[in-house]
Amino acid sequence: MRHLSPLAPHRAPRCIRCGWLVLTCVASLQACIARGTDSEGAAIPQDTFVTAYVQLREAALSLPSERVDSAREAILAEHHLSQQDMLTFAEVHGRDVTFMKDVWDEVEQRLNAMTHDSVTVH
Repeated sequence: MRHLSPLAPHRAPRCIRCGWLVLTCVASLQACIARGTDSEGAAIPQDTFVTAYVQLREAALSLPSERVDSAREAILAEHHLSQQDMLTFAEVHGRDVTFMKDVWDEVEQRLNAMTHDSVTVH
């Protein structure tokens, strides 16, 4: 017969310990799912990001460097965005390689179209 010391930690039955483990895992999973949903909800729409990014890039390429900061502020204000909104979009979607490839493909297409239009006009 085993002698249990009164100072020895009490061990819960195995089924209770497993139940706590399952409950902890489920709670963690729900928190992750909720966090992902909240993050995606906090991100601006793809089209808004692409439109603003293309305008920001065009300003950076076409304006003298001393005018780029004011142009950036004006472009973001026009779209009711902040720099943080742009960063949040990248943080939320950055790990989705397929999604981000589509985003950058669209940016590239719009920049190429703008370049083509400006070359044709001149």
